Amino acid sequence: MEQREAAICQWFDMWLTKRDTGIRDLFAPDAVYIESWGPEYHGADKIAWWFTEWNRRGTVERWDIRQFFHKGDQTVVEWTFANRMDDGRREVFEGMTLVRWTATGQIARLQEFGCNLGQMGCVGFMFTQKGVIVVDLEDKDPDELMMDALDAGADDFDAGEDAAEVTTSPENFTAVCDALEKKGYKFISADVAQVPSTTTVLTDPDQLKAMGKLLDSLEDNDDVQNVWHSLENEEDLPE
Repeated sequence: MEQREAAICQWFDMWLTKRDTGIRDLFAPDAVYIESWGPEYHGADKIAWWFTEWNRRGTVERWDIRQFFHKGDQTVVEWTFANRMDDGRREVFEGMTLVRWTATGQIARLQEFGCNLGQMGCVGFMFTQKGVIVVDLEDKDPDELMMDALDAGADDFDAGEDAAEVTTSPENFTAVCDALEKKGYKFISADVAQVPSTTTVLTDPDQLKAMGKLLDSLEDNDDVQNVWHSLENEEDLPE
């Protein structure tokens, strides 16, 4: 772990000093670097090129590491960052870096997420815990399903073309599931989830791309059990 942390510190120090002290040694030849809210750079040579190019335009004034998390071949770094661009713009934000390592200790993939980090539970007021049951409507009458669900204790019902969503209180979730299963309904999914009270629509392509990358990385992380969000137009996320 000390070797990995030293490598990450070296990477951060390069930006602070504007000196490439070994990017091609630090990164695997086919490594991928994904900037916060930005493009992807494939290969150590391309990463070294972007390092030089960016430093012609701006200066990193601060990049403080707050803590490391290690698991398997991955490391997560929490940090605070500040920079000044030559056109006068300044940025100060917090973020995380997800690093995946090769078997020989080089960086295989480095992805940054610039954000304002909140305390645990700080957005809990934006979500309500509910039972969510998605029922396959093949050969089923939506009106009959609605009546069966409400009779069993469901709170709400919304039917689409091929499936219907039944919502319940957490306390009634198991009873409603059991009642519908006994009547022969097939579930596409059934979970107690955090349902957003309000939703947000993203239209900016860069924001959609960044959101997609963040969700993919969270879902791929072994330490993350569930991911809930308030994005309404998830179908618009790039594949």
